[in-house]
Amino acid sequence: MDLSNIVFMFIYNRIYINGLLEKGYIPASEADSQILISKNFIASPIYQDSDDDFDF
Repeated sequence: MDLSNIVFMFIYNRIYINGLLEKGYIPASEADSQILISKNFIASPIYQDSDDDFDF
């Protein structure tokens, strides 16, 4: 595997995560929110606590 491929994977993942956040996706837990803050994806916690059970 080429070094440029490895760098591209990280860049693509950042673009993908930013796209999901722009579409309205939110972190699943407070820990996930803190990870996104530490990686500079978001500036403040946006975690929404819900105890909804999804019926499929």
